[in-house]
Amino acid sequence: SESGVVRSGDDVYKVESPEDDLISLVKLILEEEGISGFYGGVKAMMIGQALIKSVAFSANALALESLTDFDWDSLGLGQVIGTPEQHAVISSSFVTLILAASFAGFVTSFLVTPVERVKVMMQAQSTNDGAYANELECIKAVLDNEGFLGLFSRGLGPTL
Repeated sequence: SESGVVRSGDDVYKVESPEDDLISLVKLILEEEGISGFYGGVKAMMIGQALIKSVAFSANALALESLTDFDWDSLGLGQVIGTPEQHAVISSSFVTLILAASFAGFVTSFLVTPVERVKVMMQAQSTNDGAYANELECIKAVLDNEGFLGLFSRGLGPTL
């Protein structure tokens, strides 16, 4: 029978076989931590997601408003696109929605990348090594070793 290691928050659990992974892990967490053990890390994740979503929705709304109010004639596209009455229809078209969503994704990438970098570094550290006691220590280590751009140096390209 194979054994494996399952990580939950800051804790690591050894399980005896793949078939028993879930059941064994649930029992072990309940015994050692109680019901609150299932919610470790939820607060930080919810705060991060609330911030990310608020930036994404705000950027999307700003882009939609700008595109809706855009003067298509200024680009010489008024004749191609249609009459001024049709501009409102065009501005809420699928293309406009795609442009607004792309802008929101672009803006959000600059917030998500540092958050994800810290999350991955925290997950990747071995429990024996314990290089970072918490997220703030991890951020400080990145800033000390790589500077401010270190928070963006890995992951921003693919995210964009």
